[in-house]
Amino acid sequence: MLFNLSLAAVFGVLEFIAGGMIGTATAAVIYRARLSTALLLRAALLAGLTFLAVTAIGGWAKEHESFFNGRPVDVGQEGERRWLQNRIAENELALCVTLSIAAGLLAGIRVASKGSKEEG
Repeated sequence: MLFNLSLAAVFGVLEFIAGGMIGTATAAVIYRARLSTALLLRAALLAGLTFLAVTAIGGWAKEHESFFNGRPVDVGQEGERRWLQNRIAENELALCVTLSIAAGLLAGIRVASKGSKEEG
């Protein structure tokens, strides 16, 4: 199969949509009392970008895995430590889903500005 830039862009859009769906579902369940369109869009955007970023990090980790006799090893050929890279590569999907859920939760946190506090 020919892998070119347009196919990579399609995969990127699909991953963004998947992360957005996770973030929207999380926000809809957790923040159902004060649900709004702005909150859902913010959760979808943050979770989609998070999913894309973690997928990129996971792709980097997969590219730098070291194998010996078909098994991943935690020390590379040049002696560098590859423990974290191997764990990221093994658990990429779990990291994407977990961090997208966290991004959906963080989308609902409101930051109070100085003018919104009541003086007492």
